[in-house]
Amino acid sequence: MTDLNNEAKGRIEAEERYRAQKGAASHWPEDPRPGTTPSATPVKEPNYWLGFFLNFFFLGSGFTYINRIGWHFGWIGIALASGVVTGLLMVATPGVGSLVSLVSLLIAIGTMVHYRNTYAAEFARGSIGKPIDNTLKWVLIGGHIVLGFVLQVGILSAILIPNLMGARTRAFETGGKAYARQVKTAAMIDALDGKLKSGPCVTTVPVTRPDYVTNCSIDASNPLVPRIAVTLNNGRVITQP
Repeated sequence: MTDLNNEAKGRIEAEERYRAQKGAASHWPEDPRPGTTPSATPVKEPNYWLGFFLNFFFLGSGFTYINRIGWHFGWIGIALASGVVTGLLMVATPGVGSLVSLVSLLIAIGTMVHYRNTYAAEFARGSIGKPIDNTLKWVLIGGHIVLGFVLQVGILSAILIPNLMGARTRAFETGGKAYARQVKTAAMIDALDGKLKSGPCVTTVPVTRPDYVTNCSIDASNPLVPRIAVTLNNGRVITQP
């Protein structure tokens, strides 16, 4: 009976050794062994203020920074939808330009409050979820920054360039009128002396012609009231009187 027990015990021990060897061969050296708990590597929390400033300058991008891509696109959609609605209201009801500023302010405040609450829920208690891939994260943020910069430059160009061109045109017209008045004064002096002739603006009293004036002529058919025609480089013709 004792020999039988020893034989059974030997078979059990041999089988356990075989299973242990087989189990060890089925794992990589760095894999945790069965029955052991893998060591948890702490995930570093994103910087709160970096996400805050990303949201401030590029609406919604701070959410991608804290692993909430959905809200990144969500706030972009909210901003675009509100822009369309306020634009339609401005077309239908002129004089409500302040509405755009108010809506933009409310969206900015809502984004910041939502970001703060989301960050607190995600990281304040140490319950950090699975972070998204860093490459994907920064590609999305970088794409938003580039696209936002291009759009802002385009919008500013669409607004500023026509205004600058209009201001330049108005400045040329003001200068052209002043030049025409000076030529008329000089022409009237020549008319009193009997020296006024029709043709180019050549008078006894010289008048400096601006660079933006391409042509100037005097019509002396009525010496008492000479007619001055000044042509600007944009094709505009200014006459005196």
